[in-house]
Amino acid sequence: MFRAPPFWIAWFLMLCGLCAWASAQAPAPGVPPSRGVVKIARVVGEAYVTDSATSLKTRLTASTLVVDGQVVETGPKSSLVLVFSNGAVVNVRADSRLEVAEFRQSAFSKTLNVGQSTQEPSTSATKLLLRKGEIISQVKKLNRDAGSSFTVETPVGAAGIRGTAFGLLFEGRGQVAKYALTMAEGLIRFTPLSGRPVDVGAGKELSFDAQIDPSNGRVVAVPETPAPTDVPAADAARLQSALTEVIAAASSVQFVPATGANGQFTVSAADASTTPSADAAGTGSVDTATASPSDTSSTSTGALASPAPTPAAQRTTPGDGM
Repeated sequence: MFRAPPFWIAWFLMLCGLCAWASAQAPAPGVPPSRGVVKIARVVGEAYVTDSATSLKTRLTASTLVVDGQVVETGPKSSLVLVFSNGAVVNVRADSRLEVAEFRQSAFSKTLNVGQSTQEPSTSATKLLLRKGEIISQVKKLNRDAGSSFTVETPVGAAGIRGTAFGLLFEGRGQVAKYALTMAEGLIRFTPLSGRPVDVGAGKELSFDAQIDPSNGRVVAVPETPAPTDVPAADAARLQSALTEVIAAASSVQFVPATGANGQFTVSAADASTTPSADAAGTGSVDTATASPSDTSSTSTGALASPAPTPAAQRTTPGDGM
């Protein structure tokens, strides 16, 4: 005959299950607990965001909000500017695909004016995956001593950002993929798939070709990482001009911290001319610790709110336009 286990055993097993669930829900050790916010400051041409969880692909417009777990993609002659709530600005150039794999951020107390800031307002952990194309970026000084990190990965290696301005290209054609990291200021440590890391400083460029399988675009061979070289003057001037334009596009963006109804840290995004009050910022913004990747629509101030239906003309199947 079956006998029910003693009460204390059942209670102990239930407690173990709850502890395991809580552990699975918590971020990894050393990772800030809340989800950061990314605002689209500018869109030129056609650009889309794909939710990794649902595979739903939606056309982007200015003031749309993006969170980690989503992939942004630009078409020919298109571009967009992403502004992160740690102050980083990323210009995604034409024919590019960039995944916001991770963006976690600790709470901060004062409004962040992106155009005026030189350092991130708290600690953050950012990981971007550049699948193809080109980005141009300015990253504010990171609180690295407190654990902040900002990494851009490509199929040939990872660039560890230390607060800098740079351009990064990964472009495959036929059997060859070109990688080029061009520095305007600061320092980046490039870590290849195999081999030793290489530091690339201001005014330097790291460039090489990798071999890819044209049938699937996967990297099959990466050469030994060469030494960085001086950036040609014409290329340096073009990068600086692009950076100036991108920084200007993000200069009016603000991120307003607040405390949500459940006591969790929240962030609203706004333009300087339409900054919400502290009370308004908490209304309609999403709890950044628990927001799902589908919470990406914005109010008139850019605060995260419940997602609005996507017009039929803007919705495509997951593989369209790739």
